[in-house]
Amino acid sequence: MSDEKEVEFDLAEISEAINNAPDAGFVNVNFGKLTMYPQIVKWGKNADGSRTATKRPMKKGDKAGPGESIEMYFNVNISEFNPALDFAYERNVAIRKSTAKDKSDWTEIVEPSLIAVFGASWLAKAVSRPYVAIEDVANCNGATSKKSGKVLTVPKVIMAYASAVQCKAARDAKYATVDGAANADAELTAVVAQVKGLVSAVGGDMDTVRGLLANAPYNKYDADQLMALALV
Repeated sequence: MSDEKEVEFDLAEISEAINNAPDAGFVNVNFGKLTMYPQIVKWGKNADGSRTATKRPMKKGDKAGPGESIEMYFNVNISEFNPALDFAYERNVAIRKSTAKDKSDWTEIVEPSLIAVFGASWLAKAVSRPYVAIEDVANCNGATSKKSGKVLTVPKVIMAYASAVQCKAARDAKYATVDGAANADAELTAVVAQVKGLVSAVGGDMDTVRGLLANAPYNKYDADQLMALALV
């Protein structure tokens, strides 16, 4: 005999919950002035068999020679709006086109985001050091770091701003809770450092980190915003 109980559902409420469900995984957003330029990369082999990359900015008249490739360097000065963060968001993306067999981060994620935000003349606008919001998203092939095992991430530009004031306003709207806590509570920097340690300890499993943040001393802060600071 079944012991299932009748449960009444409101289809409109369920539909709204589904439509407003969060994205899978956690995506960090970085706000600040963008520095972007191409680099020429050459890999060399060391005596112990390891490989080391030598990089140089791709200046006027420069071209990639035999055994060299081109990548795009991204730097977002996140510390301008949050001095507690004494570093920048940096990523390097190889400029390779997707093929039928292999997908590239450049073709699938990075270039489309630049075109969507800046238009057809994205290159000239993106290298003019605009203020932007950039999501830090998982690479399209699921590649992981050999050292940490974490999934490697690439930049996805989602917005450009006409001024620092506009960029800061957008950032404050998203991270106001953490910034308010930072001003009122000097221990935030130490807490963020601890969260970074948690992220590393669980191999980047953000669902596990979120569960840990429900406990003191983390639960006095907004979990999403703490993770955002810990991941930059």
